[in-house]
Amino acid sequence: MLTKEQIEKDFQDYKEQKKEIVLNDLPIKNHLFRKITRPVQRKALLAQRIIKGQTVDVYGNKDYKIPKGRSVTFVVSHIGKFDYEIVNEQIKEQFYVMASDYRNMHGNMNETMMEWFGVWYVDELSKEDRFYTGEVNKKTLRDGYHTMVLSEGTWNISENEIIYDTHFGAVDGAMSTNSLILPISIEQYDKHFVVNFGEFFDPTVVANDLSCYWESYKGYLELDDKNPLESELKLLIKFVTNKMMRDMLASLKYEIWEKKGIECRKGIPKDYWKNFVQERVNEWPGYSMQEQIDSVVLTKEKELHQCVLKDMEKYYEMDPWFFKTTNERYANYLNVSEHIEEYVKELENYRANLKEDKPISERLEEYKQRKLK
Repeated sequence: MLTKEQIEKDFQDYKEQKKEIVLNDLPIKNHLFRKITRPVQRKALLAQRIIKGQTVDVYGNKDYKIPKGRSVTFVVSHIGKFDYEIVNEQIKEQFYVMASDYRNMHGNMNETMMEWFGVWYVDELSKEDRFYTGEVNKKTLRDGYHTMVLSEGTWNISENEIIYDTHFGAVDGAMSTNSLILPISIEQYDKHFVVNFGEFFDPTVVANDLSCYWESYKGYLELDDKNPLESELKLLIKFVTNKMMRDMLASLKYEIWEKKGIECRKGIPKDYWKNFVQERVNEWPGYSMQEQIDSVVLTKEKELHQCVLKDMEKYYEMDPWFFKTTNERYANYLNVSEHIEEYVKELENYRANLKEDKPISERLEEYKQRKLK
């Protein structure tokens, strides 16, 4: 069994090799072998699914046909460990998936299988490696191959978000290589999975529609990140196309829910969501949920929300009597993001009514010291 130190060293070597592929435009090895053995890969996935007792229904554009001469990024929603395997079985073409599981895969049979299927690993905590993973994704598409991106970046174990916020990588890669996106959503009900294929999405069309914001627009690739105006336009294009892609994934997921039919509220246990999360965790024993947290897309709005919640926790701990209805009201605030303006007003009122002029940080530290004594 490999030590953590050895795994980290091997991962660093892997990242350097990936960087060399990008910088020197090196060919992707063993692609022909992967392409020829694609039918065998799918049969192996089918056999594995049968052994595990898993079933699957496939809806939507399952008989899709990729236009000649175009590469495709399969953008897939993410609900748990088995998404990749289940969707992989349904896709006819060989592709390369972007994955963040190197540390969990390295040195075992999972790594061997992933290499056979085609994979590019990314270190989510490294800004440099995220950049080169994006570049190797573009190279793969430019070379005429296909890729897969689980664009939410992490398992969607939210109790109320249909699709988490999605990374810009998929739309940026497609627009940079004149490639298409095929959105696919998946839902899991214990060991039964439902996959819903969408229609092809060409983000370059959206980019061209937005070009009216820039008179000398020649194409997405011509936009200079060092030019403030062009950089702003590029960000706008990525934002709009990414939002459209996320909406498509959400619509596909909602279609799955509609076909499943109405559930009686009385038949849903109160601890359903908690059990659902635990089931996902149990599917991969020893897997660190911190990796899922590290991979989540954190928008400025969500980051602000989290900061306010942490601030509220400090004040609540310091003076719980300030919150008239205490626990119940506070718990409701924690679960409803729409109340962020109320959070801010509460904090402003609290600060305005402080009897002492000491900074909040000093008062909090004093309170903690008293508790320790």
